[in-house]
Amino acid sequence: MAEQITLAAIRRDSAGKGPNRRLRVAGEFPAIYYTASGENIALTIDALAFEKAYRQVGTSKLFSLVIDGEEGRPSLVWKVQKHPFKRQVVHLDLYGVDFDKKVTLNVPLRQVGEAPGLKLGGMMETFHDTIIITCLPGDIPACVDLDVSNMQVGDALTVKDVVLPEAVQAVYKQNYALLSVVATRKAVPGPGGKE
Repeated sequence: MAEQITLAAIRRDSAGKGPNRRLRVAGEFPAIYYTASGENIALTIDALAFEKAYRQVGTSKLFSLVIDGEEGRPSLVWKVQKHPFKRQVVHLDLYGVDFDKKVTLNVPLRQVGEAPGLKLGGMMETFHDTIIITCLPGDIPACVDLDVSNMQVGDALTVKDVVLPEAVQAVYKQNYALLSVVATRKAVPGPGGKE
């Protein structure tokens, strides 16, 4: 089993522009933790510790949030608000998960295989690099693989074509294309591809 990522935080009582600015100057930033039961907890998080953890968990992997040294709480990153031109986090929203309730989140897509249409001069055009899924927290995949090994020039892979683990469902109102092998000037359509 993979090592559980842990992020430490402390409760904060002060709010507003001034106290939050002082936090950022000290290398910290404000955050809100939404518990699975609906409680909101104002937190202070160390910026460097968060950046290190965020590189590993992103918005689709569970981590353990330790508040004031208490027992870790299984959590997900919900929203990261960054400064418009500085590379620093301004505010963070986290939410606690209940392992018995489904969550809806974005999971990264990963292309697997090599499309024959690329060898014929086509070009892979990616429309989406994530997919919205719903599942129980224990079933969240690290990424969703897209098998492109049969794609010819003119072929597209849609949400309905994605093979997901049994306990995971894609969330969408309309079937939309995730990626496509498009023709370039020198492309030759393969069998089944459109001209």
